[in-house]
Amino acid sequence: GRVSLEVANPKRAASNVLKAIELGMMYGMGNDKYTFGVAHEALRADNSVMPDFDFYKFGCDFFRPAMDLERSIVLGQDNLKEALAKVAAGENVVFL
Repeated sequence: GRVSLEVANPKRAASNVLKAIELGMMYGMGNDKYTFGVAHEALRADNSVMPDFDFYKFGCDFFRPAMDLERSIVLGQDNLKEALAKVAAGENVVFL
């Protein structure tokens, strides 16, 4: 299905940036610093960190105005195949 896109505007962008700063201060720098394990699943609205907050959706909504989903293409599929082959062979792979 098609993702419903809200129109980007300065007020929404400022609100998203402020929320990102708030989350960074709470879970990136404070006493409740979130530590990622070696594997990670998306923190949806039923997460144990903030049960009423969908971190995955926030991330998608935050970056969506910077993406042109209609004209975007996926590059590097050969690199992905190579990385998956290395994982299957027991090697470590890091995606940045």
